[in-house]
Amino acid sequence: MNQPMQPPPGQPMYYPPPPPKKSGVLKWVLIGCGGVTLLGLLACGGCFAVGYIAIDKMSEEPGRAGETYLRAQSDLESEIGKISEAKRDIWGGTSVHLTGNDGVARIAYKITAAKGTFSGTVYLERKSGVWVAVGATVNVNGKLWKVGTELTMPKSSSGGSWDD
Repeated sequence: MNQPMQPPPGQPMYYPPPPPKKSGVLKWVLIGCGGVTLLGLLACGGCFAVGYIAIDKMSEEPGRAGETYLRAQSDLESEIGKISEAKRDIWGGTSVHLTGNDGVARIAYKITAAKGTFSGTVYLERKSGVWVAVGATVNVNGKLWKVGTELTMPKSSSGGSWDD
């Protein structure tokens, strides 16, 4: 009597069916939401990258003229020492406004000199396709060093612009 019950000869053994598989709906919902989120982040990152590259390109030419202008200021050199690097600071208030071959620009810089690191801004005008610096300001240890003219940037127009 200790033997398990056997089916009659010629019939297969009966095994209970396995429990039903879970459909995994939650798994697919999470994968779908994660995928959509990832695509959204990639799209936002792409827009950010395109914007940054456009701003960088647009400020490149006036940026070179502004750096030359800063290095030529002997009064500034006496305040901060010889400038070893004047790097454009895209997020520091850089603004370029073009209307055809004319325009105005405000280019921000991080300036490394003999006496430390400083932030500065150069104001430029573009006439007939040539950028000319007309003024600059540099924050020298809390004191504002100025030369030339500070330009006011247009708030809106029909020209191509990027403004902070």
